[in-house]
This record gives sequence, structure tokens and C-alpha cells, in this order.
Amino acid sequence: MKDAAFLEQLQQELPRRSLSPKATRRFEDTYKMLGVQQEAPVKKRRHKGLWVTATAACLCCGMLFGVNAAFPAFAEGLPGVGRFFEAVNSSFQTIGNSKAAHGANVGTYDTQDVNVAASSGDYSMEVLEAFSDGKNLTFSMDVTTTSELWNRYDWVGVGSNLNGETTTLTVNGTPVETSFSDTLERGEDNHYTGAVSFALPEAVEDGAELNVEFSVTQLTFPDKFTYEGYVYVDVDWNSTFTVTADTSGNQSFAVDASDAGVEILNVDASATETLITTNIPDWYATNFQAILYTMDGTELRYSTPTEPRPADATTMVIPFDGAPAGTEQLVLRYYDDEKGADTRDKVKAEFLIDLTSGTVAPSSTYDDGGALDLESPFHYKYLEAVGTSVKNDADFTNGFAIERISYAKEGSWEVSLLTNEAYREVMVEVYTAGGELIGSTVSEYGTNEGQTNWFWDENSPWWGGNWQPAPVEGQGGYPYYAYRLYLDGENTYLPAINETVTVVVKDNATGEELVRQDLLMDTHSFGGTPIVG
Repeated sequence: MKDAAFLEQLQQELPRRSLSPKATRRFEDTYKMLGVQQEAPVKKRRHKGLWVTATAACLCCGMLFGVNAAFPAFAEGLPGVGRFFEAVNSSFQTIGNSKAAHGANVGTYDTQDVNVAASSGDYSMEVLEAFSDGKNLTFSMDVTTTSELWNRYDWVGVGSNLNGETTTLTVNGTPVETSFSDTLERGEDNHYTGAVSFALPEAVEDGAELNVEFSVTQLTFPDKFTYEGYVYVDVDWNSTFTVTADTSGNQSFAVDASDAGVEILNVDASATETLITTNIPDWYATNFQAILYTMDGTELRYSTPTEPRPADATTMVIPFDGAPAGTEQLVLRYYDDEKGADTRDKVKAEFLIDLTSGTVAPSSTYDDGGALDLESPFHYKYLEAVGTSVKNDADFTNGFAIERISYAKEGSWEVSLLTNEAYREVMVEVYTAGGELIGSTVSEYGTNEGQTNWFWDENSPWWGGNWQPAPVEGQGGYPYYAYRLYLDGENTYLPAINETVTVVVKDNATGEELVRQDLLMDTHSFGGTPIVG
């Protein structure tokens, strides 16, 4: 952190962003604090304008991911973080990008190469890497299909009937009963990538050999145009491989910490899950919402319990995903939200979990000026800017209007356009206020299943004619066509609340710029009630 060259690199971040004066002060305070090592505060309040090391780490991480995207070999060679990026660039990266709540951070641990393959006609699969923490086991997969299926479907399932007629999975001869994840996301050139994650039939000790037998006779593709909602493809895949359990990163400790009626009783942490045993407070049924964070503000996903809680129980186990390798501290926060609002603007109780010392204590990171402060410019899950409100043809520029742009924290950018002309292929580019390209994409005609970018016109099966504004007052109908576009590839730029971005629409054939607009990303939410400003 104290390296002059690195500090200079960080200081170049501020001009890239167009922020409100308050947010700008937060960034400036962060740079002033670089190099100062502070322990995470416990029940210690500070001025909200002071950004501490945790926030600096969040910003540094975002910038380093940008370096990694452009120069992966260089990023892997950086002292202290090189091994992390080497793991991120491995095949287990597909798990982190999936919707699985088990093993999204397995790629930061010492995974084992498997590289076993099977084929059946036009279809093949390969198990790439695997990891087991002695409780669960996860292996990454690459499935190759026909171009027809790949062009049409976003994902494929390989375990729709686990240990039934279509899929069998055993460990040391014992059938697996609980699968957390078995869907693969569409990759490139007829490939689907992802992971299969499941609970072991029984926990094992460090160094135990796990012999896995995996057979698949059917693939499941989503298809909303069929009666069942799925299309099935027969295959004949059989694979066998061995994984050595690694429990070196596992931790389990009993504690006795309380805050606002909540008591934490036990923490059980591993690479694939974090289980927190807690009592059930009196206010559980109304405003209960527990979120687990790393100190840089990353949310560890909540996962479905493997066993339901008995109705008369006074304690419960809250299951979350495992933290990245090397994580020393976590924050468990109970938000006091109105039912269904999910604004996350009030905290009922909070605990600092120290995995190094095996302790838990009440904390107040929500009010310390750090990355988890409620007033942090990155305290959101979804961020949006509203563009042109189209009422008539006069609101278009060269036949186009930028309706909105939105960002989801898993890294996806979506741009919505309206046009009063027939379809033409356009390129959309998004820039920071300082002119740095965040990402781009090219439009696609149609609304077919499997398309990333869509275009709605009279040929769309969902052209219902019931949107507003109506072409004739009092009647249904929508006179304008619409584009939905997602920026290509993985995007590592993290926008701040009240940051301005620039959206540019060009004719993809000629390169002519059709419309350019600066948009203020001021509407944010966590999936519930949106907040502006």
C-alpha cells in the first residue's frame, strides 16, 4: 500500500469518475489514508467523511481486477495478490460467475486438476478441476453442444434428476443426495461452463481420498416455448476421478456474543460454506434479514439450508457461501427493513467475526466511514440512470433515444434504447465521465431464446401493444421499437452512486455516431424499494 508507484496509480482513479462533491471527498480521504494499517473497528464511531483501509482495499481490488482483465500474466505476478489472480484465471472462475451459493470462491483455494473427458455423438464434457473441504465437493465442467443449441439456450442442466434415471453421482460408492448447483452457463463457441457442487454423503478428514463416479444420460435446456418448459437431449457420459480432501482452511468455534436480542452461538467456516448458529430474536418473523460480508463489502450469498428448521426450535443455522481464501474477518449484519422494502438503510444488529482469533463481537461498521458504511457510494446491489422520457417523435435524435442504463453488482450492464425506425445494427459504448471505455456491445435482431441482446418489433412474440404512451389517447399500443443490450464480456468497473457515465450509440456498419448522452447513476436498490440520490 505504501509503494509510491502504486499510490500514484490509485490517485489516477479519481479523474475517471464524475461524482458528487460528497462522494469526491470520500475518495480523497481514502487516498490520504492509504498505507495506514487499522484493525476493523468494534463499536467505534468515526466521522462519516473518513474512509478507512477497508474501503481502500475495495477500490484497489476493483482497479486490480481491471489490470487482470487486460494483463492477466502481469496480475498473476504481483506480490501478495498474484496467486489470487492465478486462481481467478483458472477454470473455477466459472463458479464465481454462476448463481451457485456454494463454492463461488473455491477458485481462490488450491484446487486440483482433474481433466477427465467423455463424449457421445455431437456432445462432450470435461471435468476440469475439483476441490473438497471435507464437507462439500465442487468440480468445474465444460460441456460442448451443437451450435443450434448453443445459439438458442442460455444454460444447460446436467443434474436434473440426481441419482435417478438421468444422472448418477457417487462418492466412494455412496450416492450423493444433495446437490447445490448443477447448471452450466453459456460460454463461447458451443461451450457451456460452470460447476457441480454437492454435500458429501458424510464428512471426511483432511487428506481423505474421495473417488467420484459421475454419469449423465440427459441434458436439460430451458425453453419457454415448450409445454414443459424444457428441451431434453440424450447423452451417454461416464467419468471417474479422485479428489483429496483439504480441510486446512476449515474453522469451527463456539462463541457467546449478543446484540439487540441476537445471540451468536457458533461459527463453522470452510471454502464452500459459512454456517452461523444463532438464536431466533423476537423480531425475527417481521424484519429479519441477515447478510454476511467480507471487509471490502463483498456479500457472501445466502444458501438454502440442507435441513429445515423445526417449528419449535429456538436456534437456527444461517447458511452462507464460503469466503475467499485468506479472509480474516467477516461482518454479519441484521437489517431492520420494512417487510418487502429491502432498502438496507437501517441496521438492527451487527457482529464482527474474526476467523483468525475465533471470536465474535458486536460491531458498527455501518457507521465508521469504511466500505460497509451505509453511506458508502457502493452500498447497493442495483444502480440505474434514467435517460430520455419519450413522449413523441421529437424526443428522438437520429431515430434513437437512450431510455435508461442499469448496472447489477455481479458485473452486468444493461442499456435500453427506443427507436421510431426499422431495425438497424447498432453498437453501444459506455464510458466513464473521463472518457475511459467501460464496455461495448452490438445489437441483435429478434427476441429468440438464447439471444443476449434483443430487439422488439411487430415480429416479436411479446409485442402486446399494451405499453404506454398510446398512439391514440385512451387506446392501447406502443408506437416505438425497443433494444435491450448487455455490454460484452466480464466487466470489472464498479460505478459509484451519483456517478455520471456516457452512453454512445453508433451505426455499426458506418461508425456514424447517432446519439450521445451523459447519464447520472442516481437510483439504487437491493431489489426492493429504489432510492434516488
